[in-house]
Amino acid sequence: MGTISMKKLGGLSLIVGPVIALVCYFLQPGGMLIDAADPADAAASLGAVWANTELAHITGLVIPLGLIMLFFGIMSLQETFHGGNGQSITRYSVILGFIATIAWVLSSAVGHVIAGIDPTQATQVATAGPLYALQLGMSNMGAAVFSLAVLTLSLGISTREGANKMMAMAIAAVSVVLLVTALIGAMDSSQLETMNMIGGICFIVYTLWFITLGLEMSKNE
Repeated sequence: MGTISMKKLGGLSLIVGPVIALVCYFLQPGGMLIDAADPADAAASLGAVWANTELAHITGLVIPLGLIMLFFGIMSLQETFHGGNGQSITRYSVILGFIATIAWVLSSAVGHVIAGIDPTQATQVATAGPLYALQLGMSNMGAAVFSLAVLTLSLGISTREGANKMMAMAIAAVSVVLLVTALIGAMDSSQLETMNMIGGICFIVYTLWFITLGLEMSKNE
């Protein structure tokens, strides 16, 4: 039975992981497509989840899996820097990516708890608000930390010979935008919906970039 190398698997993870996570992110109840709601409006967001509990559980399971695949891909990519330019700074991308992944996985776990609440039970509904605030806080923190992970990764890649330096610097700029939107959304709830929309665009750009990196890793295996 044949085996797949870590570099090959890392490349595939960079291709598949972010696509899975992004698609399910947009399909989350209360998100961009299904019963869209202002994330700052807890009642509307919770109502969207309770109206689509099965979908909430499915996306809450698949998104972390996609993010874990993406983190594995980033870790595998960073290992290719061993002994070359960008090795030091890209190590930060692994640490920061790990922290962001944990934050998002915990956020999804809280989402499962929220989806399991019976909206007809007043005692259960009373706990939904604090849980939603906790989930939102961890999600925003994950986005901010992940933006720093991609920023350090892109800056490291920009130092490598043969790399698309212009693209890497463009991704670094996108990372700064995502960091700013995450911070504004966390500090000003009235701007949260707009900031989330901008953040979603940033993640689309990230996904396209990760796919190109994954294809390069797989091709160079």
